[in-house]
Amino acid sequence: MSSLTEKDAKMATLLQMRGLLELTTQITKRCFDACVTRINPQLDKSEESCLVNCAANSLQLKLLVTSHIVKSVQNQKSEA
Repeated sequence: MSSLTEKDAKMATLLQMRGLLELTTQITKRCFDACVTRINPQLDKSEESCLVNCAANSLQLKLLVTSHIVKSVQNQKSEA
């Protein structure tokens, strides 16, 4: 039996895109709620700075957690 078929590969790509979209939506909502205090046509400097820092920290945390999970799974596989 071969590895992934073309249909499986497309499905995996779609699932990855869905996950990325969900992550982006979560980060956007969390950072907007935390950083934007009033609705104006333009962000002020402090709101803009807060949004940039919030998004960067969120992505960094997600990467750290994902990396830790991958390492744990690899360790469990090597011990089995």
